Parts: sequence; structure tokens; C-alpha cells
Amino acid sequence: MRPQFESTIGLPLFESCRVIAESILFIGVSSSMMNAALADPRVNKRIIVAESDGATLGRMMAMDVRIPHDHWLGHSLVLFNKTEHDLGATFSHRKI
Repeated sequence: MRPQFESTIGLPLFESCRVIAESILFIGVSSSMMNAALADPRVNKRIIVAESDGATLGRMMAMDVRIPHDHWLGHSLVLFNKTEHDLGATFSHRKI
């Protein structure tokens, strides 16, 4: 039986992708590993958005082509922010 939490720091790229594909839950930031998690619909994704500006978070929407980078955030993601409050399409990090 695999441990509930596993550090994958330092694994080669394809080994990291294999670990993600075998996981139930991915918690991370917008990164190449997030994109690996997006490739498997069975993996639940919890993404922490790096922006800390409340105004930016309040306008954030998945698949929004008007804001650079947000168009990569698909509807299959659950987005979290680093504040104590739900802002826009993001939830407080306390709800992870």
C-alpha cells in the first residue's frame, strides 16, 4: 500500500507523471506537473493560485482569454487562493 502523502521532489519527469496518474488527488501550483494532472480526468486537482491581489483574484475565471495565463486554468480545476476568503472563482486555502 502506498503512503497517503509522497514527496516526489527530484524524480525524473516521466516518473513524476506516473506517480500523478496513479494518485487520487493532486495539490500544487500552476506548473508542468499541474498539466500532467490535467491529462488524467481521474485525478482530483486542487491548484493554489499564486496571485495575492484581491482585485486580480476577484476577476479570475477559468478559460478567460482576456487575462494572460488564466486561459490555461480549465474548469476541471478547483482553484484556491492564499487568503482567508473566497475571492472570485477561487476558494480560501483553508478549504483544501
